[in-house]
Parts: sequence; C-alpha cells; structure tokens
Amino acid sequence: MSRHRLWSVVAVFAILAAIVSACAPAAQPQTQPAQATQAPAQAQAQPAQATAAPAAGAAKPYKVGVLWDFLQVERRVKAKDYLEAEAKRLGFDIVFQNANGDEKLQLQQAENLITQGVDMIVILPQNADAACPVIEQAHQAKIKVVAFDRLISKCDLDYYIGFNNDVIGDMMAKYVYALKPDGNWAMVNGAPTDPNVKQYRDGWLRVIQKAIDSGAIKMVSDTYTEGWKPDNAMKAAENFLTANKDKIDVVLAMNDGTGGGVVQALKARDLNGKVLVTGQDGDLAAVQRIAAGDQAMTVWKPDDKMANVLAESILKILKGEQLPDVSTTDNKFKKVPSVLLVPVTVDKKNICDTVVASGYLKLEDIYKNISKDQWPACK
Repeated sequence: MSRHRLWSVVAVFAILAAIVSACAPAAQPQTQPAQATQAPAQAQAQPAQATAAPAAGAAKPYKVGVLWDFLQVERRVKAKDYLEAEAKRLGFDIVFQNANGDEKLQLQQAENLITQGVDMIVILPQNADAACPVIEQAHQAKIKVVAFDRLISKCDLDYYIGFNNDVIGDMMAKYVYALKPDGNWAMVNGAPTDPNVKQYRDGWLRVIQKAIDSGAIKMVSDTYTEGWKPDNAMKAAENFLTANKDKIDVVLAMNDGTGGGVVQALKARDLNGKVLVTGQDGDLAAVQRIAAGDQAMTVWKPDDKMANVLAESILKILKGEQLPDVSTTDNKFKKVPSVLLVPVTVDKKNICDTVVASGYLKLEDIYKNISKDQWPACK
C-alpha cells in the first residue's frame, strides 16, 4: 500500500471516529423512549376531554324570562320563591323582573327580555288588557308566552296556567251565604284592571243574585279597590259602615289584602268577628285572622303546588312535549291551552287539615297571638 493510500485510510477512520463521537451525546437521554410511550397515553386522554366539552354545551340550561306584576303581597313573594326553587331543581334559569305595579315598566322589561334572547316569557300581567304587545313582540322573535294566574285576552296567547277562577267567587259566596242568607251585604271588589275580578264577581252573583232580587239580601255597597291595596279597601269599608250606621252583616272581600283592610275598619268600630268577611289567597295574616275569628274564610291558592305545575309545564313546552291535564280557556281570540288547579276553602275548622297539613304554614305562626290552650290539636 502506498504512503498516499495509507494516509487516506487513516483519514477516513479519523472522520468516522469523529462522527461517532459527535453522535454519542444525542443518544444519551434515555428518557425519550419512555416519554414517547407516555405521549400516546396523553393523546388517548384528549378525546375524553373533548367529549366532555360538548356534553357541557348540550347541558346549557334554558333561560326563561319571568315578569311579575308586583311583590307587595305575601302570595307574590311566595310564588316567586317557589318558582325559582322549582326551576333550579329542574335545571333551567330564570331572569326575574318585578314591575312594581307599573304596566309601562313591565312592557319595557318584556322588550329587554326579548332582546336578551330568552327561550320563553312567563308573565303575570300588571294590566292584562294592555299586555298584548308583549305577546306580539315575543312571537316576532319566535318566543312563546305563558300567562300565569291572570289571563291575557284578545290576542294569540300560547298558554295559560293558573287556578280555576270560575269557581273562586262561588266558593266565597256559598260559604257566607250558608251562614247568613239575608241582611245587609257589601262587595269589595279588586282592581278594575284585573280581568279576574269579573270572574270572581260573577261567581258571587251566581250564588246571591236571587236573594238580592227577592230583597232578602240588600247590597249596600259595591266598590272596586285600586291596585288591590288594603288601605283603599279600608276606606271603602269606613264609608259604607258610616253610611249604614254600622249595620253590615257580610262583606264579600275579593282577596285577603282587601279583607284585611275591611277587618281594620271593623276593629276600629268593635265590629270584628261580628261581620262575616271573605278573602282569597291563604296569606298568613288572613289565616291568623281566621284563627282569631275576625275573618270567616279564605280561598287558599297553594303557590307551592302551582309553582311545581308551572315549572314542569315550562320545561315540557320548551322541549315540545304535551302538557298533562290540559283544558282550554277562551280569551276572546282563541281557545288557549290551559292548566288549571282548583283552590281550597280554609276556615277555622279545617286549618289543621289544609294549610298546616301541607306544610304551607306552621301552626305556631298562625296561632302565635293566641293563648296556647286555644290551639287546635293538629295531627
């Protein structure tokens, strides 16, 4: 081998040695294969996370706008609280709006809910005669409207959910008529803007009109109560008591608030417990008056049960399912699909079996101002 070729071979080996030496550090990290083995495991975990995200998206709750007329009475507050609890249980959200007795504000609140893109509107209208624009605007946005507890007339209402108002007036009048089918009577109606008032009043007259026509009952007063306010009812009672020299036998008061106002006027003249006074709603203060003998009865409208029916109906409507026990109510535009509950008469004799037995009110709250030896023995 020539010297030239020998040096060429040596040079090749030197180059190879340098290459091997240079490659050695790159091969040192022994963890790479292990990390490479773990990478597929992480990659396998990714699809599970990706699957969870759509599930969360699919579970996005419905958003329901709820418009209330006011919260100045106990029953409205109870109904709101029960409905919110039921909505939470069933998994949908509520955007609650209180109109504070202002019909113009309620229309603005409805427009705001429509702009927010709620899935449904439930409205207890402040003025049912002025609430049709809510339905018209909601329908333009493809939003269904449910009227609660107060029917909206002469427009394309989707659903009505409430109590059977056709029987409530009859229940009040029948109760007191059985105890006093003659004498001087007075009617203290609710707010003139409330369409339910006519239904209640018609029920009263179905029971007592013949006695009025025969002269057995003398109707000495027939007034309306602006805003359903107890103070207005008290003033009306003071006026008809004065006009008739305190000779009043029965007062058909249209709810517990107006009944409370009437009882205040009677107390001022030492007539409480001597005049039969009606009411409706089942407010704690009213049941306390019944327990004390100052109010004869109330027509109890269990808002806990109604909230359950309303919430479950909302969810079924949103899902496109059929409502159970559906009837119809004529709102002078269409036969509106309706779910109606029947209320309950409460008097001193059945307090235990009604509001107490259901858990709606507590015995100790009802009788807190009465000596304990006069409390009934509720089972």
